Amino acid sequence: MRQSLDLHMKYSEKKKIEINILDPTLGIYANPMLLLLNKKIKRAEAGQWFQEIQKLLNGFLKSIDSFELFLNKAFLKQPIKIEDNEIQLSESQIYENITYMLDNALLRLFACLDKTAHLVRVYLEHPPHGGPLNTKVCWKCSHPECKNIEMSVGNCNFTSLYSYLKGNPRDFSIVHDFIHLFEDESIIELRPFRNGIAHRENILDQSVGIAPMVAVKQDKINDTITGEFTFPTVPEYNWFRVELAKAYNSIINFLNNNSEIIFPKDIQININEKTI
Repeated sequence: MRQSLDLHMKYSEKKKIEINILDPTLGIYANPMLLLLNKKIKRAEAGQWFQEIQKLLNGFLKSIDSFELFLNKAFLKQPIKIEDNEIQLSESQIYENITYMLDNALLRLFACLDKTAHLVRVYLEHPPHGGPLNTKVCWKCSHPECKNIEMSVGNCNFTSLYSYLKGNPRDFSIVHDFIHLFEDESIIELRPFRNGIAHRENILDQSVGIAPMVAVKQDKINDTITGEFTFPTVPEYNWFRVELAKAYNSIINFLNNNSEIIFPKDIQININEKTI
């Protein structure tokens, strides 16, 4: 599913952003070791993916905090210090640092979504929830060798699970919430920029000089090649700040809304002989 970049200027005047908080009890009831001790095997597998999501969310917040702090200091022309020692950065170095933090936040956000897909996949693989996600036709193509395959760690991601569930629906609230998460407006807006960083044209990074988008056309009949370039209109930084926060909140809402579905609070947890 390729989504093209909307190169019209994107901006936001929003200053204050509220960040949602993950349910603190999730770290306990999603702990894979405690789940294995309680013989909740499939739930422990899901807990492993939840821990991966936690790490990415923590790193995402650090990236956004650094991005905002660095951006504010650059905008206000305030000195940047490391352990009370002021460091001198050129405008190009400031730009490179801001771009790095933005790239890092985008990559972490979409890595988190891919691992959220694994969390949902593991839940659905449990026999009471429908069992393995098999399909007669591959969700990526229609090649004969791709028939009768099972979704697994090697081929499941945010997009492939969405495509599978749209074609093979299961009537669970977590499935409806997952589809709603994929269709979240901020995630849709940010996806092309993540794709640009990972495997297409990255219009955000101009750190090596002017980097236009080049389009080449080959005319096989006349044996000619023509090319043209355009300069992308990059969204303002505050737009990214707002959309990243909104996308993060959507992930937190999904996890909080489905926490007790994936990780019911029905296990005995003992820490230092005290029952929680």
